[in-house]
Amino acid sequence: MKVTVLYGGRYNQLTGVSKEVFIVEEGFSLKQLLDLIKDKHGDIIINEIRSRRAILLLNGRSVNIDDRVELKEDDFISILPPVTGG
Repeated sequence: MKVTVLYGGRYNQLTGVSKEVFIVEEGFSLKQLLDLIKDKHGDIIINEIRSRRAILLLNGRSVNIDDRVELKEDDFISILPPVTGG
C-alpha cells in the first residue's frame, strides 16, 4: 500500500525532498515507517520528533511517535518544524 510523507522546513533540506512515497505492506505501523525514514535519512529527524522539536501529523491530526498507529492506504504523514513566534 502507498503512504506519502511530507517534509516541511528544515526536514525538506535534511532529506533533499519535500515529499516521498513509501510502498509498505498492509498492517504497517507508524513506528515501522519512521524506522524506514531513519534508515534512509538518518537519526536527526526521528530524534527531533522524539524530543518534540518536530511536529508529526497523520492525515492532519497530531500523533506521537510512540502512538500505536496502523497505517492505511493513502495515509499522509507530515513532519514539520514547530511553529514559533509571538
